[in-house]
Amino acid sequence: MHLRVGLQAERKSQLSESFLGSDAETRNETLYILRDIKAYVRIQAAVSLRELAKTIIGVREKADVFARMDGTKTHKELNRLVGVPRKTVTNWVGEFVQNGLAIDVKGSNDRALFTLRELNINPSALKKRGSKSEGNG
Repeated sequence: MHLRVGLQAERKSQLSESFLGSDAETRNETLYILRDIKAYVRIQAAVSLRELAKTIIGVREKADVFARMDGTKTHKELNRLVGVPRKTVTNWVGEFVQNGLAIDVKGSNDRALFTLRELNINPSALKKRGSKSEGNG
């Protein structure tokens, strides 16, 4: 058993070394490039989801729930903070996840993948829930 774990750790180290490079300079350069790729993909995803997000996050309270989805709050906490029924919070979070705006982290709390700013949504410009010309709610 210990031999197997040792071999797995060695194999992982070899894969890491072959991918990132063996010296610190190469490793830093690779990490820098990976961060740039991640940022580019994130920006492109946010831009491509903006119109959909504006439709889904159509009311101020929904935007407030979305903005507070940082992976540390339960649906019950979001319900208390925003003042909408817990079932509504759960439905909204499910809608965010289903449409690629948030991630359902198994064994943890859900987390928004983007900020409202990245999605070009200004919460103060949104109508409140129940007001005329309300978006999705």
